[in-house]
Formats: sequence, structure tokens, C-alpha cells
Amino acid sequence: MELSEDELIEAIRRVVDAEHPGVLLGIGDDAALVAPGSGQTVLTTDMLIEGVHFERGSISPRDLGAKVIVVNVSDIAAMAASPRYALVSLGLPEDVEAAWVVELAAGMRAACDEYALALVGGDTDRAPVVVVSVSVVGDVAPGRAVLRSGAGAGDAVVVTGELGAAAGGFALSRAHPSRAAAALSRPWGRELAEALARPVARVGEARILAQ
Repeated sequence: MELSEDELIEAIRRVVDAEHPGVLLGIGDDAALVAPGSGQTVLTTDMLIEGVHFERGSISPRDLGAKVIVVNVSDIAAMAASPRYALVSLGLPEDVEAAWVVELAAGMRAACDEYALALVGGDTDRAPVVVVSVSVVGDVAPGRAVLRSGAGAGDAVVVTGELGAAAGGFALSRAHPSRAAAALSRPWGRELAEALARPVARVGEARILAQ
């Protein structure tokens, strides 16, 4: 890494910084300052760890950045809430180049733009492998959150997407190179890889189902 921590944070800020309703103070101070929503606050967090959830050589930094935002937005959507703000913490080994991190941030920015939330702060530190941890804050109208405990006998089960597709893509990423190449030469293999690298948060579908 050829940049200092402050220089790296500034490089990330230039990529992700954007005007967003409710953000009074974003990246650059000791903490972010946002205006509270009118409903109940929903919070979630998730992390992706190199060697556990992904291999650096099998996913682009831009896709990885987008993915770690999307998996958190999916948790917010599962409760029929709307995502508002994100915080990100990065653990980075010494062999990671600044350009890789900037591309990671660009992927986060793209996903934040797609799902209308703002990346308002975070932290960076050294780690033996790449660790990307994101927390997302959302809101939902009082009494409208959809809980797991709300499911009951006779309810319909609705599935969007392909069950197991991302797991299949992960298995491909760990497969022998010749087997992986053979699978990726076929449409179904590419679909599995796409499901792993570029998940979709079903925000709109969740809102419809919650009604």
C-alpha cells in the first residue's frame, strides 16, 4: 500500500462522497451526523472475509464492494424497511494496492446509488487478509416491520431469484481450475458465477409483499 491511512481515506471519500437527504456530516470527522427518520430505526451488519466468503482472484474489487452493500441492504429489505445510511470498515493486508481499494469503494458507491443510501463513514486498518464489514441503517413505519416470528401456518412462501445459485457460484470459485473453466464455458455456470458476484437486493419485492 503506497498511501498513508489519511491519504487512503481521502481517496475513498472522493469516490463515495455524495449529496444525500438527511446527511448533515459525512466522511471526514470523528463520526457522521444524520437527521433521524420519522419511523423506527432498523440496523444490520455483515462482513465478507477473504478465504471464507470470497477469493480475491475470483471477484473484481468493484463487484466485491457492491456485493457487501447489497447483502446488507437485503437484510433491511427482508424487514420491509428502506435503507438510508451505511458505514464500512476495511481490514487490508500490505499487498493490497490503493487502486484496488479505490475500485472497491467505487463498487460501494454504485450500489449505494442504486439503492438510495449514503455511505457516511467507516474505518481502515491492517489485517492478514481482506475484511470488508458494512453496517446499514434503515427505517420503517411503526408496526410495519416484517419479522421472522410473524410467519404462521397457511402463509404463502414466495421466492425471488434462484435458490442456491450463489452457493453454486461459491462452489465454482473453490473448484479445480479445469472444472471451473468447463462450468464457466456454459450458460448455467456463468449464471451461478453472476449470482455469487452480483447479488440483487429485493427491496421493491419486499415492500410489495409486506402490503
